[in-house]
Amino acid sequence: MNAPPRLLSAALILLATSACIGQEYVAAAPIKITWQNQKALFSSFCLDAKGNLLAACGGRKTVSSVTATGRAAKTRQQPPQIRVYSPQGENLANWDLDFMPQAVHASADGKVWAGGEGQLAVYDQAGKKVATGRLDVSQKRAAWIRISGIAVNAREVFVGASASFGTGYEVWRLGLDLADPKVVLAGQRGCCGQFDIQLRGEDLVVADNTKHRVAVYDRDGKELGSFGSRSRDGGDGFGGCCNPMNTCVMADGEVYTAESEGIVKRFTRDGKLLGNVGTIALDGACAHPAIEVTPDRERIYVADTVNAAIAVLVRKGADR
Repeated sequence: MNAPPRLLSAALILLATSACIGQEYVAAAPIKITWQNQKALFSSFCLDAKGNLLAACGGRKTVSSVTATGRAAKTRQQPPQIRVYSPQGENLANWDLDFMPQAVHASADGKVWAGGEGQLAVYDQAGKKVATGRLDVSQKRAAWIRISGIAVNAREVFVGASASFGTGYEVWRLGLDLADPKVVLAGQRGCCGQFDIQLRGEDLVVADNTKHRVAVYDRDGKELGSFGSRSRDGGDGFGGCCNPMNTCVMADGEVYTAESEGIVKRFTRDGKLLGNVGTIALDGACAHPAIEVTPDRERIYVADTVNAAIAVLVRKGADR
């Protein structure tokens, strides 16, 4: 007999919680992302050069509920913004955007890169827009393009997005001025709207969740290698229907992965598992757990978009 969805979800959370025993990070108070004293419509976030968190917010969402007279639908709409939070959760600033941000990235030079609906923009540390661009798709098609990830190195910008034609995902490469967009990796798949990309030097790191692996490609889209496999009990592989969902690549090449059940793992640059370092309670329903790790590895941040929060894992013994 198949378990009811609610019981299955509860079992996943219980399993994730029990896995925390012996892990090196523990949960601290989450950072709540709000708009006018209510939950923000929260898509993703990044960690900037100052250690602050930049949350991509806004959009339109319709939620259905069951009432005594039947089903009812309520639509929530919020303005497009990047909301800036300190590590302690203080809302430091809000930047108004002219498109709905779906992905955000902060580069080492302090610039902030945002993308959504086929559009791209660059901001300085004060939130002033300094450059704009767009993927090379028609205006009509652009509104349907979901930007799922942005990664930047010293000379180029890479953008993960839903396919400009057909289904699936692709990766675009652009100059730092957001000119000359070119697809370098096509025909990719992503479960539940998730297709995360990162960079390790000039190489792309892709959370290839439908294949339960992390894949590495060169700047032209040639596959260089991968690690991970489907595994019922996790281990050095990935469980669930589609994991890992997101990755964070450190300066030394190590890779942290986040799964939709809230499990965070750490791997060497060659894909050897170093440990299941922490777990947060997510609903396990194809969540979008964008992950960032501070350079000193004292804190791990994971997006909880359902509850409009950024979960915080702190190394045991560290100052919370």
